Amino acid sequence: MPENAGQKQAITDFLLQVKKGLKLVEEIWIDREVKRPGSEGPLCNQAESLSGYPISTITELIEDDLNFCFQHQNFIFRMIAADAGSGKTAILNYIQQRLEANHSDTGRIIIPIYTNLNNLLTSFSSQGFSRQFYLHLISEVFKIALIETLEPRFKQSAARSLEELFPEELNLVNLIVTSKKSGAVKTKLDKLLIESGCDLLETFLEIVQHFKNQGFYLFFLIDELDSLYQSERSKDAVNTFRHLINQIEDDYQGKLPLGLYISGLSDDVQKFIKENPALKSRVYPGEIRLVRFRNQECEEIRAKIDNRLYSAYQGYKDFPEFKKEVQSIDLKAGTDFNSLREFCQRYGSEVLQIHQKYFKHHDKSFNQFEFQSRIKLEELCIQKWSQQLGNAPSPISGPFNYQGHQQWKRFSGKQGYKLIIAQTTTNLEGHNFDGYAELRHNGDVIAKAFGEAKNYELLTSHFTTFKAWLADVRFYGKKSPPDLAYLFAPGCPNLLELKIKNTEIVFYPLPKEPEMQSQNSGDKSKVLKPLEPGITNNLTHIESVVLVPSHPQVIATDPETAKEINSVDVTPTEVESTPKIPETLIKKSGININTASLDDLIQAFKGSGMRKNTIEKISQRRPKFLYKNLDDLLQGLGSTNNVKNKLQDKLDSGEIYF
Repeated sequence: MPENAGQKQAITDFLLQVKKGLKLVEEIWIDREVKRPGSEGPLCNQAESLSGYPISTITELIEDDLNFCFQHQNFIFRMIAADAGSGKTAILNYIQQRLEANHSDTGRIIIPIYTNLNNLLTSFSSQGFSRQFYLHLISEVFKIALIETLEPRFKQSAARSLEELFPEELNLVNLIVTSKKSGAVKTKLDKLLIESGCDLLETFLEIVQHFKNQGFYLFFLIDELDSLYQSERSKDAVNTFRHLINQIEDDYQGKLPLGLYISGLSDDVQKFIKENPALKSRVYPGEIRLVRFRNQECEEIRAKIDNRLYSAYQGYKDFPEFKKEVQSIDLKAGTDFNSLREFCQRYGSEVLQIHQKYFKHHDKSFNQFEFQSRIKLEELCIQKWSQQLGNAPSPISGPFNYQGHQQWKRFSGKQGYKLIIAQTTTNLEGHNFDGYAELRHNGDVIAKAFGEAKNYELLTSHFTTFKAWLADVRFYGKKSPPDLAYLFAPGCPNLLELKIKNTEIVFYPLPKEPEMQSQNSGDKSKVLKPLEPGITNNLTHIESVVLVPSHPQVIATDPETAKEINSVDVTPTEVESTPKIPETLIKKSGININTASLDDLIQAFKGSGMRKNTIEKISQRRPKFLYKNLDDLLQGLGSTNNVKNKLQDKLDSGEIYF
């Protein structure tokens, strides 16, 4: 089956996720702008920094909270108020995945605990909300620590905590610690806590403190506050949260590194806060209020979807018709959708229907990108294994048949070391790797290198599939010399890049050469470029956004379809014969994008509307490749057309150059 069949399935799975409109789809996560409460009226997302440092986006707020809580040892309590489908659960999911991807980046191990109040209230208890609440939170912590964690020290710390808290109940503690199922941990732990007669709030805080002393920190993400009103337990919950906040303030002066985010519908959060004036004064600074949507947010989501598809299919026979139909999609705010979720559902559905009609014909453009990735894999292998190969190993000529094909390059290194690298797809353990190489010594394979190439921004499924394939071929990156594994693509979502960094896989940003993106690359005007936000995307604008508060009513983990080996062979001659596009003539008296310091870049981009974290990403990518033009610079960043136009003005005036 040709490669584009597998590629089409990966894109289909992505669009199905978008169409569902549930939870976080990290590939279309946008850094929503936030303002201080009251600074610009109610037509924007509102939140205030607890640390006092200025924040302008949701992601900056989250990072500031994590730093304030765990680096500076402060208790944080936030409530997210939003109408249905406005993104409150996505924020909780983002924090959970952010911490799971790299929970130790602050020098401390932060464990996210996600739960919802609806599960808590499914079983009736005459003992009241407070008891159920703390029993539930404590059992969730120990279920993760004893059953689900991949961190053995966390399990050891959990066992030690129970032994120290309940020295007279060591038999029951041992039964809990040796339990094999989450349900058994909860049942036995509830029994221990209830029969001991301990103060559950004090015990909860002692557990938090014990984990802190062992280097582990807890962050609770609690959804569905609205279920409290359905169960008529809101007043009990208000007292529970007020007592928790007061206890931490009284006993720890607020200096307890513990995080709680609680989300609910706008009206319910407002009722909850107003029911108790004392709680309001404590909670109000930590409230996050989200509007249902802003037109700019929908534009950014649409651009993320469109750019990924355009990058994937440029050069395919059916691409012009596909692009025309996608651009003709016209959704009217207030009629076709009333929230971010509804926009994703409607737009994802429309694009999916168009996508399924096209791309039945085999294409050559993807194979050209595969060829580029193999060149880069060769460079990386020589670099990483230079101790064995030297900096310039000698080519070896002659036929070589191995792993079912004869398309190999071979090099001779130092003292019996050799490198062989495949020039086509190689099948290993039933998986077709785009790139494959072996380091050999006197005929023995001592290290291997694997590469996967995607000619569009990575999807989470690419990472999970590649990771599973590497396990099947017994990849081992910790030996010397190490096995190597690379994911090549023009871009990668920030959260996914964080997940990849926590493994032995390396994401290597590999820009698509402009001349490879057109079937007639000799004509510069015909080079196809990804759609930038704001360009003919037919999202009908309205003058305002919906006010908050209002009165409202897997990732596929299966490997992609196997690719047909040697379906199209692209030679270096074919690629090199493609005419190059002349660079834009620019003055050289301004800031060189490829060599300027981060501070100089920030100053150079001032007035373009580009955010600081985006500029930092541009700077971080430079060691791996040089930017040649604006399309190259902005690839995978989701920048708006307005930003691009302002940068073009700076380029034309000579303020910046490549």
